[in-house]
Amino acid sequence: MKKQIALSLLTVSALLCADIVKNPDAGTLWKEDGQNVDKNWQEGIKGQHTRTSDGRTFSFECTKKGNTGHRDFIKVPVSPEYPWLVFRLDSVKANQGYRTWSVRIRALDTFAAGQTSTQEPGIFAFNVWEGARLKTPPKAAEIFFYNYTLKLTFSELKMVRKPDNFIFAESPAFKEKGSFGPGDRIRFTVTLKEPAEDVSVRLIHPDLLFAAKLNGMDKLQLKPADDTQKVWTAEFDVKSLGPVRKRKDFKRNEILIRATVLGGGISEPLWGTINYPYVSGK
Repeated sequence: MKKQIALSLLTVSALLCADIVKNPDAGTLWKEDGQNVDKNWQEGIKGQHTRTSDGRTFSFECTKKGNTGHRDFIKVPVSPEYPWLVFRLDSVKANQGYRTWSVRIRALDTFAAGQTSTQEPGIFAFNVWEGARLKTPPKAAEIFFYNYTLKLTFSELKMVRKPDNFIFAESPAFKEKGSFGPGDRIRFTVTLKEPAEDVSVRLIHPDLLFAAKLNGMDKLQLKPADDTQKVWTAEFDVKSLGPVRKRKDFKRNEILIRATVLGGGISEPLWGTINYPYVSGK
């Protein structure tokens, strides 16, 4: 048994490339320190991507057109105790051609989120375990960043127990039926490190970042949960969601949530996802 445990620890340790920092603090499973991303990451087809870093930020860039191989990926430990994937996308440069990016984790019931044709940087915090249907929870996974004719520049990438800033959507229907739809209730909560003066959210479809209106509303105003003004929340009776480009039903993680925070510690958009599918029943 001791040998098996030692072997498992050795295997997990081997997954960590030289510049992936394991447990830099009690709340972080690992982080990419950006010192040597070209060595750390693998690619789909050699020559289609370039990876660079300056010690503070790191970038993935694709300049070639085509439909295959446009991906950078890394194998890392994963744990339900550290369910949040957090990254700060500082900037997006558009090259010529079809432009899209997404992050995917196949081992976690194919978690996927991204932006197609229109891109907007910000802070992205995804609970990649929430809503995943898993028979056996994995201990390691490959994180893929698919990238078509874009330069993506990051200043942070890590998996944590709880982010400093994040959005969370919850509904009794999620546990009751694994989805939600008309007649259910849904609550959106934005938790911040610093107090804010105003917080609102919008539901966004990744294709061209079209609005996915909830009950016909483009903007959902949140209210502070207490006097600290660090937690903002609002609950809604669901009557309709969308449609977006004639689509009335949406997959798990397909609908993005974008929070606008005013008078707080962050100025860029804060992004999350609804981790369960929406079924219109029509």
